[in-house]
Amino acid sequence: MAEVLEIALSAIKPDPENPRSKITGVDELAASLDFVGLLEPVRVRQLGADGDGLYLVVNGHRRLEAARKLDWETIDAILVDVSSAEDEAMIPVEALAANTARTDLGAEELGLAIGKLNGMGISDQEIIRALAVDETTVAQALVIAAAPKKARTVALKGLGREPTLIEAAALVKYSDNPDDLMRLRATIVDDPSYLPHDIAGIEQRRTHERQVTDLLESLGDVARVAEWREHQGPPAGVQPLANLLTEDGKRLTTTNHIGCPGHAVVITNVEADWDKPPKAVFVCRDYPANSHQLKDASKAKSKGAVTRAAGDEAASAARREVITNNRAWEPATEVRLEWLVDYLARTKPSARADIWMIDELLKDSRELASLEEALVNDVITEAKIKGDRYGGWEIPASITGARRRVLVLGMIVAARERQLKTSTWRPQPYHREMLARYLSFLGKEGYPLSAVEKIVATAKGGE
Repeated sequence: MAEVLEIALSAIKPDPENPRSKITGVDELAASLDFVGLLEPVRVRQLGADGDGLYLVVNGHRRLEAARKLDWETIDAILVDVSSAEDEAMIPVEALAANTARTDLGAEELGLAIGKLNGMGISDQEIIRALAVDETTVAQALVIAAAPKKARTVALKGLGREPTLIEAAALVKYSDNPDDLMRLRATIVDDPSYLPHDIAGIEQRRTHERQVTDLLESLGDVARVAEWREHQGPPAGVQPLANLLTEDGKRLTTTNHIGCPGHAVVITNVEADWDKPPKAVFVCRDYPANSHQLKDASKAKSKGAVTRAAGDEAASAARREVITNNRAWEPATEVRLEWLVDYLARTKPSARADIWMIDELLKDSRELASLEEALVNDVITEAKIKGDRYGGWEIPASITGARRRVLVLGMIVAARERQLKTSTWRPQPYHREMLARYLSFLGKEGYPLSAVEKIVATAKGGE
């Protein structure tokens, strides 16, 4: 057992590298010390190699300040051995672990502290073991630590409360875009459970923007004209080369058109069609003035032009809604599957899940018997489900009790996810009610349904 020393308060100095930037709760702790005394000694290390009688706090800054407030002259302390470089390196890890164990650090404080440990060469795995956190926590902390102080200040101010680590990391990471920052702030204030959906959507858009930038760089100095969405077709006076012929009836290509004054490029799928990669379409601007002719005027008319000529605003609005929902479905699915992994790791199902399971088995036993093994194993990772799509499925006999019911629940979930993978947010009529029951059930179990998932949950998808 470590020896407890009685050290003069005047000989103990606070650590300037203390992870906690503000020491709070000193008055309350002082009252406790005055009533019951010091239950746990502070931990200190000796300052200087020659032992000049001064010490630095490793952990116990609040206890030290509370003792000073009570005008104590000495305090019980345990001297930490730092005889090796390895011991010296682990001191800040111990200090951070002590702070996170007693009182939650603020997200920014934790991020900066973990970033400092990382900068000292302490591995992520050592940090994870010492602080009893997971890889996601360390990754989010490092996002905060890597951001400039000004970016952190702008991103984290004005929330009205201390953000969680995932909230702080998201705000800091996307603070370079005012619209993204405003969107995330609104979500954190109104419905924090929706934050993973917003993050997935922002990541999808930013990935697409990077693809557009890379595509533009690959095109060099080719002139660009106004962008259009693929379903709308080109603007007036502009036609893709694929729709055009030369004056003498030859097919136009990028090779024989490059010297034309109207030679240009349009990047399609740049805004709404995020489910499709961006694409370069070579066009001619003002093709009549450049002596080109349409292959077939009736075929070259764009869908957008026909829609505008007909004045069918309702059709355009419906198409925009389809594009928006298509864009939202993939990130929503990623968030849902991540949530299901944690949900199905439980040891027993809820009472609601038991009732839903029985109801689904009674209504859909034939469909559930045709599960695909790969999909089952994607959803259930803790046990091997054996069988085939014709002979049914068998749960290993070693798995019993409530966990067995969870695996059955996972099999039903796998079936529903297979159906959603095929139908997305617009299921066929014979699946519509079934998938509405499924997503409504997940919502009641605590999963935060996104807007596009709510369309399915209310049995409106596909109408």
